[in-house]
Amino acid sequence: MSNTVEQHHTKLLWLPIAVPKLPDISDLLDPVTAISDWDAWNFRRLTVKKENPYDISEWAPWVQRDHASLIDWFKQLPFKNLRNVKLNLQNKPVVGHIDFTRPDAEPSLWKNNNSCEPCGYRIIVKGDRQNGLWMQRSNGKQINCQMPDSTDTYVLRHTDGMHGVNDDQDRWTIFCHAEIDEDKHAALMAKSLDMYSEFAIWDDNGDDT
Repeated sequence: MSNTVEQHHTKLLWLPIAVPKLPDISDLLDPVTAISDWDAWNFRRLTVKKENPYDISEWAPWVQRDHASLIDWFKQLPFKNLRNVKLNLQNKPVVGHIDFTRPDAEPSLWKNNNSCEPCGYRIIVKGDRQNGLWMQRSNGKQINCQMPDSTDTYVLRHTDGMHGVNDDQDRWTIFCHAEIDEDKHAALMAKSLDMYSEFAIWDDNGDDT
C-alpha cells in the first residue's frame, strides 16, 4: 500500500475516490433529525451507538428498513466492518484536527487504519466542493480540496492528517469509520489515483510549491 500512496518521501493527504455518486438521500437532510452534537457538528447516527465508539457496529434498524439503496451503495467501499457512520451537519467553521483521537481505545483498529492511510472515507452530500475542506501539509500550509463533480467520496489521512473546514452553511457530510480491507482499498486507491491524480493533495515536505 505504501508504494501506491508515497513517492520520494511525499505522502498522499487527500484524494477523490472513483466510485459512483451517492444515491439520493435528500430526505435525510433535515436539521431537526440531527439531534446529537459534537464540537462543530450536529449529527444523526446511521449505525448503532456502541459503548466504545470504536467497537464493531451495524446499520441502525431504521436505515435497514428505509434506506436499502444507501446500504447497497456502501458495499463498494473497502470495509471489513463498520464502526461508526453518521450524517454530519456543520454548524460552524471546523478548526484543524485529526479524526482518530484515541488510538489506545482500540489499538488493532488504529494499526489497521494507520497502515492503510489515507483511509478516512468521507462523503459530501451537500456543501462547497471547492473551498470547504482543507488539508494541512507538514510545513503548516493549508491546501483547499477541489472536489470533482463526478464523485461525492474522498479519503483523507484519518490517523495523522490535520484538516479542517471553512465556514460552509448547511454543509452535510457522511463520516465513516471502519476496519479497512487492505487489498480492496489498495486496488481502489490505484484506480482513484489514475482517475483523479490532478486533484490529489500530497505533502510537500516543507516546500510551498
